[in-house]
Amino acid sequence: MIGCARVTYSDVLTVDEIELKLKRQGVLSRSELESKANSSGKLHVFTFDNFNRFPIGIPFAFLKKMSMISGANLITTEQLSAKNCMLVCEYGYGVRSKTDA
Repeated sequence: MIGCARVTYSDVLTVDEIELKLKRQGVLSRSELESKANSSGKLHVFTFDNFNRFPIGIPFAFLKKMSMISGANLITTEQLSAKNCMLVCEYGYGVRSKTDA
């Protein structure tokens, strides 16, 4: 994990819908979207704002150890409790080390 942000929109859309609704916010070309779409031609898309990069990256192993990652291994969104959100921010900003958790 390299930072945190507020998700402002999330939906499953076709590539055509993505181009219509999210072209300004998009970072991938149509061909890249098509190559990543599922067999129905859809993708889970999201927009976000207020991104803050952590000075210290948080390893996948730490998140998994603390049960912040489900069996889906970040293929989908993960909801964090308030406690886990604090742990992530404390680790990312150097207030808490991985041995403190």
